[in-house]
Amino acid sequence: MTYKIDYKKLNEKQYEAVMHNEGPCLVIAGAGTGKTSTLVYRVARLLEDGVRPESILFLTFTRKAAENMILKCSEMLDQRCQFINANTFHGFALSELKRYVPYTGYGNDFTVIDQEEAGDILNLIKTEIKINISLFRFPKNKELLSILGKSVTKLMTISDVIVSYCPKYKDFTSQIEFVAAEFQKFKKEQNKMDFDDLLRNFYELMKGNESIRPIIQDKYKFIMIDEYQDTDRIQAAIAKLLAGNQGNIMAVGDDAQSIYAFRGADFKNIMSFPSVFANTKEIKIERNYRSTKEILDLGNAVMTNTKKRYKKNLFTDKSGEHKPALIRVSDNHHESLFVANTIESLKNDGCSLKDIAVLFHNGNFSYDLETELNKRGLPFKKYGGMEFAQKAHIKDVMAFLKIGMNIEDIISWHRVLKLFKGIGDKNAKNIIDQMMKEKIGIEYLREIGLTDLYHLIVSLSISRENTEKQVKRIMEFYKPIFDAENKYKKKNWADIEVLISMASNHPSCTDFINSVAMNSNNGNDDEKGPDKEFITLSTIHSAKGLEWDVVLILSVNDGCIPYLPGRKTPEEMDEEVRLLHVAITRAKTLLYLIAPRNQSHQGATGNISRFLTDKIVEAYLEVKDF
Repeated sequence: MTYKIDYKKLNEKQYEAVMHNEGPCLVIAGAGTGKTSTLVYRVARLLEDGVRPESILFLTFTRKAAENMILKCSEMLDQRCQFINANTFHGFALSELKRYVPYTGYGNDFTVIDQEEAGDILNLIKTEIKINISLFRFPKNKELLSILGKSVTKLMTISDVIVSYCPKYKDFTSQIEFVAAEFQKFKKEQNKMDFDDLLRNFYELMKGNESIRPIIQDKYKFIMIDEYQDTDRIQAAIAKLLAGNQGNIMAVGDDAQSIYAFRGADFKNIMSFPSVFANTKEIKIERNYRSTKEILDLGNAVMTNTKKRYKKNLFTDKSGEHKPALIRVSDNHHESLFVANTIESLKNDGCSLKDIAVLFHNGNFSYDLETELNKRGLPFKKYGGMEFAQKAHIKDVMAFLKIGMNIEDIISWHRVLKLFKGIGDKNAKNIIDQMMKEKIGIEYLREIGLTDLYHLIVSLSISRENTEKQVKRIMEFYKPIFDAENKYKKKNWADIEVLISMASNHPSCTDFINSVAMNSNNGNDDEKGPDKEFITLSTIHSAKGLEWDVVLILSVNDGCIPYLPGRKTPEEMDEEVRLLHVAITRAKTLLYLIAPRNQSHQGATGNISRFLTDKIVEAYLEVKDF
């Protein structure tokens, strides 16, 4: 067949992956090996072979990655690519649940809530059932939500989660199970789903409904999952259900970059893929297009510290002038001085600040460096910040809109009422209790002097205006409240104005509410832009998938990398190895690993990381003192 696109320009292993047609396939694509290009080319090749775009499902972990894949494919081929279903796991689950909502027991206009709102619901439940938190030492909301979340993502009972992950709460298992049941009941009554519910309900729909499952399986003939090493247990189970008997599933990932166990990612998923899907074809893409040979040699050597991995060897034709450097400094402040001096020297030699990154295991490792950079007037941005949808002022505006959609939204009422002077948790609950009485309703707001709020809610609940106009109406009401709150910075009003442009794309209030909940990092960022230059400071976890010409890694000491706040299992220690591998392979040209002889970080030693054995140091690193 004659193709419009020249697939022969791909390297041998990329070409093999792109030309794979039917049956399960696992593509192990190492750092910097052109994984994204391989995925884009395979989608284009399927379309050129006549596969209907609607029958291709592409799942990944960020909306940006999904949108980027569609954009690149469209630029390469044509507009057929726009009809591919490219989405996150949660976004895909949401879209399918909306389509088959009658089978879930939820109403058509269910809304998605975040962790803070879930925490508010737990507070209400604990108050209602009168759990004495201080007496029982009952888990706080963050711990409760973690337990409930693990039961979903790991497909475990709450009892098993407590035994395996937080045995200190073993004596309170029955109370936690009761709270969990009430939590689910409340959300269903209020027509709300949290992010875990999206996966749980879609999984149960696929697993338990014999009439719906084959329809969804038949719709998606070719399934592609990016970053498969980051999937949790329920996502892997969903992938298995989607693939069905056809088994036309391609998982692309890199076991060496599996670093998100704390978020629920299960390293076993990528390792067991060939046994879960019979007759899996395995393809390893090892040619690296990012880093020098010297950097790759170090990255390969570090991975030999792991117990379980797919054996591969990243290689390149690109040779560097220098080996990666291991810098020994006296203490953490001298570490900061070395980094600042090096950056100033690179800048003077013509290196752009945007091409430099400083990476570290934990966010607090960079505090001293931040002070030093500020002192020298060197601009930087630290990743990552609070997500757009998590900002208090955004939550305030959305709470008004949610009440307009559902006058019985107790959680949103709590948030709105507490914006008014003199109303705290207790008063808010009393007001809500009065309003929920059938004969009183929101007329009670007028009785207690909240007449303007009453008129706003009435206008929102009966309005036929589009979402954009409703948001503008809320903004007019909310502006004096925003201005009066000392905790809100005036520049944050620009975030709220972003909501207007977002609302203009969503005529349906329900779709808009869900869109804001599902999206993150949509706010204004004064430090981003084509003319802004800054050094990147980032945790290694936030840096995965990115690259810079120059990378400096802080505190490559035992107790920092690996981070050792407690005794680690062999699996956890392997993940620490992979974390260092990820940090190393972010660098294209220059790499500095810095190890203070005297560490101030708790639990750390002045010893070089155990992952940099004497043999590795001698063969792959140039040791220098500062």
